[in-house]
Amino acid sequence: MPSLVFSNGRWQLAVAALATPFFARLFLLSQPVVKGLLIVLPLQLGAYLVMWWEVIPAPGVLYYIIAAAYGLCYFVPFVIDRIAATRLAGFASTLVLPLSWFLVEILIQLLTPYGSWSSAGYTQMGHAFLTPLAAWVGVAGVAFVTVWAASVASWMVMTKAPLKRRLLMSALWAASIVALVLLARTPAAIDMPGVSNVPVAAITPSNEVTLRVQRAVQAARESGGFSDEVLARLDGITSELNDGLLMRSRDAARKGARLIVWSETA
Repeated sequence: MPSLVFSNGRWQLAVAALATPFFARLFLLSQPVVKGLLIVLPLQLGAYLVMWWEVIPAPGVLYYIIAAAYGLCYFVPFVIDRIAATRLAGFASTLVLPLSWFLVEILIQLLTPYGSWSSAGYTQMGHAFLTPLAAWVGVAGVAFVTVWAASVASWMVMTKAPLKRRLLMSALWAASIVALVLLARTPAAIDMPGVSNVPVAAITPSNEVTLRVQRAVQAARESGGFSDEVLARLDGITSELNDGLLMRSRDAARKGARLIVWSETA
């Protein structure tokens, strides 16, 4: 499953985040439980070691421990889904994988210092279709819909239900998702006297410059210290990053933003 490497992390692609659970579920359901899981597990761990390279800010062995831990956490939903598949039939079975995934993401957000950092919901933020749902159900909710779409697609392929029933269930599912998205996009018509809207701008740092900072810090850690030369180079890169943030903030203010927010690690 080459799509695994692109399903999140450094080279994330929205389509890969859909394709990975789709193909993983098809494979697992076509294999004996233990055999399938033992094949997918090393692929999952290997992909997570690659996809988070130069993204997780941890030196040496600690990086591999954290990346592998994430891989194990997101392997759990596939284990639950595969076991439940022997006991649950019909369209309802498509909910097991996304619900398990959603619960894993919520637990990661609550129990780790990285919060929602690894959420599959972020893979869909590059386009505007599912983004409005984040206001209602959070980024874990967007991940739920993403994984559910893959689960429904795999059910369509593998179910023995008549074609008419498959098409009907899929159409009803798609219509409900579209309706939710459209509803989330519609501003609430609430008449609140004395309350005015405040224009807000959210500014994130340049991905390219952020990676350059992370590489410089990683190289310094691996070399054993921060020399004057390294600190001078870091100062130049971080100045470039901050100048970009300030320039975009000024531009947002000129366009009317009254509240400007930078991302957590900007």
